[in-house]
Amino acid sequence: MIPQIVIDKFNALPGKGKPLVRTNNVPEWTTLAGVALTDTRDDSSACVSLCTGVKATPDEKLTCSNGFLLHDMHAEILVLRAFNVFLIEEAKKETSEYIEKAESGKMRLKSHFKVSLWISELPCGDSSMECVQDDAEDWGTAPEDCVLRGREYYTTIGRVRTKPGRRDSPMTLSKSCSDKLTMKQYTGVVMGVVERVFEQIFLDELILPAGNDIGVARAFRGRLEAEQGTKRTVDGTEVEKSKPHFFTTSTTDTKFAYSQEPGRKPSANSIIWTANTDNEVVLNGVKMGHKPSNMNTKSASKVSRQGIWTAIKPLLLNQHFDDYYSAKCCAGRAEKLETGHAALHAWHCTCRDNFQLTEEPKPIK
Repeated sequence: MIPQIVIDKFNALPGKGKPLVRTNNVPEWTTLAGVALTDTRDDSSACVSLCTGVKATPDEKLTCSNGFLLHDMHAEILVLRAFNVFLIEEAKKETSEYIEKAESGKMRLKSHFKVSLWISELPCGDSSMECVQDDAEDWGTAPEDCVLRGREYYTTIGRVRTKPGRRDSPMTLSKSCSDKLTMKQYTGVVMGVVERVFEQIFLDELILPAGNDIGVARAFRGRLEAEQGTKRTVDGTEVEKSKPHFFTTSTTDTKFAYSQEPGRKPSANSIIWTANTDNEVVLNGVKMGHKPSNMNTKSASKVSRQGIWTAIKPLLLNQHFDDYYSAKCCAGRAEKLETGHAALHAWHCTCRDNFQLTEEPKPIK
């Protein structure tokens, strides 16, 4: 049901940014992902954000991004950022069908809603290594304590990997979608800066294509078992580490018309849509029609760091931060990240895409 709801919403969008047939008659493919909220009182579901995309930005380009450039344009990661935009815009309304004020003073998702994520392809990384393609390279025993690049050492399972890409292409340190989605079981899907306004929300269900139950179970649950029940020391006292909020996984036979097939080439575009904002198309990390070499507020996607900050500023009255990094570092989040990284092993962070926050938040008019 949910996959078809997302596909129907995608089909209703304008053609701009969708896969096409190139001038050499080669068709394009892409991944589609959607977040749906299901009202458990009547089992009705609505797609609130959807995205397409299969690209990632090389790490070397992030040093001068200043928050304007999108790092990870894989659909399943973009769509969670888009879900954050959806939440922010709902918080600006006088009343919302989906969110409410909590006793903590923050906003929260109403308790009768369940959050589901559907992805038209298996996520890159550990959950799909058994389905690895013919272009994979296995070079024997993989080195310990390092992030594996893409599909290399493809017989080595359970490890943190970067996004796949050609060996001769500039390297991205962006972690695979399997790894990032696994981490969401520790941190939740609400971004750090958005957590200033919202109580954390955890994914309830991940819906994937059928075909690799073993890899999916290992990637999203099995890899974390060794860390369960372990402790850390705080002020001389042993306390339990944060526990993951496991989502359920299910499979579907629903097919997306633009899925990856032999003979198709990946689309360079990403479509970004939420139920309460305008449709947007991204190319090379910025809005289509703009160049990455000339980044500014007009070129930045609504789900970029600059876009997220611009959207949430009106909700952060009386809160001052010097830079984006300080705004995103909420209490308790660092420990969750540390625990998740320890469970997965060999997690090396990408370039810190930080920028100064020079403007004070202004009230919503």
